[in-house]
Amino acid sequence: MQTKLLKAKLALVSTMIILLLPLAATAEPNRREELIQLIKQSAADEGKQLTEKEIGDWVERLINPPPDPPGMRSCWANSVESYHPGNPAPWPQFSDPLQILGEPNANYIDHTQSVSLGNTLDSNGPYGEITISFSKQFTARPNGNLYLYEVGTDNESVYLQVRQADTGDYYPADPGLLVPTNFPFTIINLSQFSIPNNVKLDAVRIRDAVDGNVGAAAAGADIDAIGIDCLALPVKILSIKTHVIEEGIAVVWETGMMKDVVQLHLMRVPIRISGQLDKEKAVLVSKKNPYLTQIYGALDNKLPPPGQYAYIVKEITDTGEQIWHDDNNQGEIAIIDIR
Repeated sequence: MQTKLLKAKLALVSTMIILLLPLAATAEPNRREELIQLIKQSAADEGKQLTEKEIGDWVERLINPPPDPPGMRSCWANSVESYHPGNPAPWPQFSDPLQILGEPNANYIDHTQSVSLGNTLDSNGPYGEITISFSKQFTARPNGNLYLYEVGTDNESVYLQVRQADTGDYYPADPGLLVPTNFPFTIINLSQFSIPNNVKLDAVRIRDAVDGNVGAAAAGADIDAIGIDCLALPVKILSIKTHVIEEGIAVVWETGMMKDVVQLHLMRVPIRISGQLDKEKAVLVSKKNPYLTQIYGALDNKLPPPGQYAYIVKEITDTGEQIWHDDNNQGEIAIIDIR
């Protein structure tokens, strides 16, 4: 996301005026006036009136937004699984769920580049809510974060839940973790969701909470984007190949450049009927000390019982963390059928 250039879009019922506002334009009266009108319109969309001081504060925020979170290597939501607007529902121009996908682009103020959840009028629901998923699973790690970008002049609270990939269970329990949104983004540590470390997650559910104004247009919380910390792995698994031989199963696997890796473990993991990996029944086939880049060979010297199995590399880092390389972004897996 570019923070050196502020792109603001003023949404009107009949038309849209696009304003390009360089960050350095702090002294030009006409730029400030454009921002003032933009802020007033955004507040009106939320059924809200601002004082002159509040408008002035918003102008300063938009002219000098804070930088992106330091060190963030973010992955953004890439699909919408469900969207159920609350009551009253937002107007059509504020209710496109696809606006939540990808990087933040509403520049903290433009409702037409976000999706409004609709109001939740009762703490017991029904909730205005949206469920989004990512192109890859992410891991519940103590130092992992989730990033929520809520837009407009009315910062509202939301309930957040993350979904465990292999069970479909949401954490924490309904309605979720209550999170007050802040300008321009809110950082939520994954440890707050009360889920065990290293569990694989694949989706986030966002629900409007009962607070803020009951707007007529951009009703409820207005979400621009949601991202998660991508796992930067010390090593890339380039390939894994398996061959059934008389003595068992021969496995050849290749790694790319690596660092901060103590050991690499080749694991044989049963595949459930659902297609999920049963890691609790994983069997260690081989331990290897890492080199800069290497082709390794190993022999699983006894054929396992009939079934489907995956051969996967598990990385042991210098901090003792165990990282499974079992999706398209972390590495390769080889699947074999034993009949």
